[in-house]
Amino acid sequence: MPLNLYIKKEDVNKTGLKLEERNDAFFNLHIGTTKISDTIKSLILNMDHSTYSSGSDIRTKYGRLVDIRKISTGCKTAINIYSNPDKLFNCVEAGDNALRCILMFNRGNAYMPLLPSIINNFSVDVLLHYMGKKIHCTNALQILEVLD
Repeated sequence: MPLNLYIKKEDVNKTGLKLEERNDAFFNLHIGTTKISDTIKSLILNMDHSTYSSGSDIRTKYGRLVDIRKISTGCKTAINIYSNPDKLFNCVEAGDNALRCILMFNRGNAYMPLLPSIINNFSVDVLLHYMGKKIHCTNALQILEVLD
């Protein structure tokens, strides 16, 4: 199953899914019931340069032990999308590093009105919902070509 990617609000409105606008609040509310998989640990490491310790603790790149709710909004957004493939999340507050990671998911639903800068091409499995059309994209530059 590919990642469903929405660029226009009109396409989001046609999904029948509620758009989760507040990623921080959603994450903070649901992290207690989320299984911390190897993928989630990898997202935390790659995006925030922190390591999952145990329970609700992560160790920052500075060696400090803090609550997992302190990770960046972009990392929370990526984890929300990965952990809740039946929900649709707004990615507008996520940075380019998080957006590039999200584009590599093979599941989930993302509303990404601002695409990341894509310097190097990379493989994706994305079903782009754009202007009422569905276009299957297998690499990141293909997404940009559709939007030109």
